[in-house]
Amino acid sequence: VDSQSVMRLLAPGLSLVLAAPGTVTRGAARFTALTERLLRIEWVPDDAVAKDHDQATLMALNRTFASPVVQTGEDEDGCLTLKTDALSVKYCHDRAPADGTFSAESLNVTLAAGPPGDVVWYPGKPNPGQLAGTIRTLDGTCGGMSLKCEDVNSQRQDLHCAMGVISRDGWALVDDTRTGVWAHSPDSKWPLWSVPREADKAVPQVDWYLFAYGLDFKQALQDYVKLSGPIPMLPKFALGLWYSRWFGYSDLEMRDIVQQYEDRGIPLDVLVLDMDWHTTFYGDAWWKMEKDQAGQQKGWTGYTWNEDYFPEHSKLFDWCAAKGIANSVNLHLGSGVQPTEDTYPVLAEYAGIDPETKKYVPVDFLNETWVDGFFKHTLHASVGEGIDVWWVDWQQGEGPEMLGDSGTSPGAGAPNPTFWLNYLTHQDRRWDAKGLRSLILSRWGGLGSHRYPVGFSGDVIQDWSSLEFQVVFTATASNVAFAYWSHDIGGFMLPVDPELYVRWVQFGTLSPILRTHSSRLNAEYNLRDVWSFPPESQNALRRAMLLRAELFPYLYTAARIAHLTGVGLARPLYYEWPEEEDSYTVTSQYMLGDDLLAVPVTKPVEPTRGVASVDVFYPPGVWASWEYGEIAEGPWSQKTIVNLEDVLLFARGGAVVPVDLHRGSGKGPHDHSSRLDLRVFPGGSRGTTVYEDDGMTKEHEKGAFSETKVEHEHSGNSRTIRVHPSKGDFKGMSPVRSVTMVILGCGEPTSVVTTVGGNTSQSTHSYDVRALLVKVEVPEVSRREELVVEVQCPDVSRQARSSRIWRGALKAKRTLDNAFPVVLPEQFRAVTVLSQSPSRVMMGKTTLAQELAQQEELLAVAELEIRAIKLMSKRRQLTALAALGIDEQIGVGYWIFDTDLSAWVGTILNGFFGLVTRFSFVRHAFERACIALNENRLFGREY
Repeated sequence: VDSQSVMRLLAPGLSLVLAAPGTVTRGAARFTALTERLLRIEWVPDDAVAKDHDQATLMALNRTFASPVVQTGEDEDGCLTLKTDALSVKYCHDRAPADGTFSAESLNVTLAAGPPGDVVWYPGKPNPGQLAGTIRTLDGTCGGMSLKCEDVNSQRQDLHCAMGVISRDGWALVDDTRTGVWAHSPDSKWPLWSVPREADKAVPQVDWYLFAYGLDFKQALQDYVKLSGPIPMLPKFALGLWYSRWFGYSDLEMRDIVQQYEDRGIPLDVLVLDMDWHTTFYGDAWWKMEKDQAGQQKGWTGYTWNEDYFPEHSKLFDWCAAKGIANSVNLHLGSGVQPTEDTYPVLAEYAGIDPETKKYVPVDFLNETWVDGFFKHTLHASVGEGIDVWWVDWQQGEGPEMLGDSGTSPGAGAPNPTFWLNYLTHQDRRWDAKGLRSLILSRWGGLGSHRYPVGFSGDVIQDWSSLEFQVVFTATASNVAFAYWSHDIGGFMLPVDPELYVRWVQFGTLSPILRTHSSRLNAEYNLRDVWSFPPESQNALRRAMLLRAELFPYLYTAARIAHLTGVGLARPLYYEWPEEEDSYTVTSQYMLGDDLLAVPVTKPVEPTRGVASVDVFYPPGVWASWEYGEIAEGPWSQKTIVNLEDVLLFARGGAVVPVDLHRGSGKGPHDHSSRLDLRVFPGGSRGTTVYEDDGMTKEHEKGAFSETKVEHEHSGNSRTIRVHPSKGDFKGMSPVRSVTMVILGCGEPTSVVTTVGGNTSQSTHSYDVRALLVKVEVPEVSRREELVVEVQCPDVSRQARSSRIWRGALKAKRTLDNAFPVVLPEQFRAVTVLSQSPSRVMMGKTTLAQELAQQEELLAVAELEIRAIKLMSKRRQLTALAALGIDEQIGVGYWIFDTDLSAWVGTILNGFFGLVTRFSFVRHAFERACIALNENRLFGREY
């Protein structure tokens, strides 16, 4: 097999003929220890089955592992034995069932790696500890659902449910028996092509993979992607901000949207055109539900540009490319090519259809010749250059017959449409001819789908429960190496409450892909544009989107780790702490890469308190808050009050996180090679390796990339950051770069020394007393020389909450100021004094140590002041207290004034809420109205 062709799908040098060496046979039974803990178990009764089993399958692409040491023999019963350091197989051929294959009586495997000790596996053994994987789509869901495949499959058979390859019971079984096989022809334009299995469907056969990794979940995933193929490196732009909406936008409107983001300083990376880019027949044909010749809704499939909207679409794409913005278009591929399409005459002749007959060209996606013509004469000819991402929005059914006549041919193992269309579009030769990385947006097609990112989770209904479930759904998909789910941020179906949308975007900021989207239904109100929300929400949205841009280098390094190891960007806590029970029960947070803990806010403001709170679980170890470096030690759980703009993100103690302090975006501006920005956290000593490449091509597969090791030592009042010389290079890499370090948890430094190559070097530094951080800037450093920055500063990481209190005091002061003339400034003097602490230090009026010493006393006085202001509404009082980090449960009801009337109004309103409990959207609207009523401004603000 041409290894360069296979390279498009696999790591270099893998073979499609995959009969692994070291296979042990006994009759029809075959056993292969691929690793010490990965065992292939086969039942191969004839040559046809053997031929199928010796080929790569849709799931298993490589069985060429470093062979472990295997001992084979027979026991006293004449049973075959096979042993590695981690497992022991016993197979008794004479106890096999009469109909062939394996049974609990004939086969068992003892797993030395299983918890809490040796575990014995046998065919048919239940696996209650197996961890969830993922499913094809969340279309139409509101809230959560079970991801256990026995539950999923009892309801629907089209979701391709797969459980994880890991389990708390220490083992997981993957059944690859009926999966289709790959073939490759030297004359083919495709690296691989799916073909049916040759063996008779009625012949008993087995092709199992037993993952016996105990609680070593990361190693299990690493061996799974070695078996199934690596997670590809995405083009850089994919990790930025995507804009999408199902709406009839025109060329000028799309340009205006880009400009709106630019005006707000928000980087935009991908612009997605839903189906309205092509002719849609929305008029009478749409509303009369007219069908096309394929029996689908007329206009649902289309390949002819709507020139009323896009008179010169290529110029739009060129304009976006010049701004560093990638382009994507939606594809509904189910109806073939109808005679109304511009490309119909050419493709019809290619397919042997007389264009004069006006008979449509039906799909035949398993016919290689037909697919070649479709890509050449329709997709490429119609859409043209400038498309960076195909959005494959397949919704026409999951039977192989939906792929066309070739999908109904005899033989088992034909791929489902989602899997196969993902493969075809991801392998689009337009990108490969230019050496570019492929990218699609599509639903999950089953095991092996991780090779064709990015996943599109479908159209969900807006609800807090939908947001909460997507957190779980995203992380557990890593259990089958599906590293990149993209959700419709904000939900799809209905208008979204501003608070819910802010929290959804904040989750997207901390997830693998951030893509906003919504429906054209209720178009006037169903918006996701930042500028369409109230000012407070706009500020929070912008803050979250800029954080996404700042995290970009860290996410790109995490993407490289996923490519090498199979461990996704967002992964459950139990990968790191498999023996910690809370790692399994706390599903509302996850690790983002190796060093960050993400805690999305998935609950609304509590009506009775006017604040939102989150139970944060700190896993074992030291953790520092992202913004201030505030230290916490786990395992520990804490209730945390959150303001609307707060994003709960924590770094491991001592972590060094590569960031982009310049907020770059897009294909062009994502060149970070001329600078290295680092955010350095207190709480220990730790390091990282920053990965870089050109961001677009496949040259990284040939070694064209650079890695920079960074180490951080934190001991007492000493902080040392060592940037080692970079290794490797790539086209366009700058030989020199500026270096900026933001060092958190520092008092004002007494010494900052910078050396390059052992020699003292020029640098500048500044101190931010409000955030308790030192910023060190080195203007120009050769990549081939070592940079060392040594900072002597008081360790104030244990007092880092001061920064949060000072900021909160300022917010509390503004809340109280807004209550004037009901509340007079002299009534909250301690709040004002506390809010001005950083200013007094900066002006030299006092020292940081003095401010920290009096902080707790001031905070206590400030709390008493706020509680004493009786004329102020209870709502404002709670807001001011919450800003200082003081939470208070006041029970049922809302207080408007200190009168019995308030309790009466609260009782009535809460009673009414109970009547509409099942209508969350309505209930939330009334809650918002009630909050406004408490503020005595029911008609002063729009919700």
